[in-house]
Amino acid sequence: MKKDASAPRHGIESSPGPAISGRPGQSARAWGLWHAAAPISGLLFVAGFVLGSALRPPGLQGTAAGVWLLAVAAALVLVGRNARQRLVRHQRGAAGEEKVARALETLPEGWHVFHGVPLSTRGEGGGKDADHVILGPNGIFLVETANWTGRISVEAGEILDQGKAYPGYTLEALQAAAEDLGDLLAETENSPPAVLPLFCAAGGRFAPGLTDRTDILFREPETLVETLLTPRKPPPAPLTSTQVTRHALTLKSYMAG
Repeated sequence: MKKDASAPRHGIESSPGPAISGRPGQSARAWGLWHAAAPISGLLFVAGFVLGSALRPPGLQGTAAGVWLLAVAAALVLVGRNARQRLVRHQRGAAGEEKVARALETLPEGWHVFHGVPLSTRGEGGGKDADHVILGPNGIFLVETANWTGRISVEAGEILDQGKAYPGYTLEALQAAAEDLGDLLAETENSPPAVLPLFCAAGGRFAPGLTDRTDILFREPETLVETLLTPRKPPPAPLTSTQVTRHALTLKSYMAG
């Protein structure tokens, strides 16, 4: 049977196009479920404790028990609403990563794409994954994806969506993640290779001048692949096919471990 060339390619393989490892959005969806379920589970435990105390002496009784139960019920409503918002936000973020992943699948053979590279003990963004890491002849790129809807700007080092800041979305965090990735890949080099951080907006629009930066690139999915395929002056430095393969094997082994 002839293979459908348009089908997503997961797991490093030799078919035309980039070699792809990992699944986009997997970490975002998992964190979304955790952030939604954890506070609700905690409150349910408290509700059970209060209810149990109310039903057996010398626990809470009468008016005191009723007040506590009403307070817990109100808290459950508020926490449930907040949990739903968190879940929707993470699901939207996962959809943004998947949109970027579809664009990256159009890269040519000789490129490697890794989704959800854990950087759990590294840099300011400890506990976060690198949404996408891309290796190719034109260098090494670390891509952070945000599926925002408003005007994206940078103020005082923070990346803002309609003027609102979100934890971990700073220029410093992006630079730190890129440096940490370079340290990880240094196992195959005499010194850490240069890694260029790139912020990709799956939604929203950039403030004027933001796409002109060269220290951290700001791109949309529609212009991402063109940017990657355009030769750049260091950093990142061009890589030989041997270097690309060596770095890819290092990342694959790291993710498997």
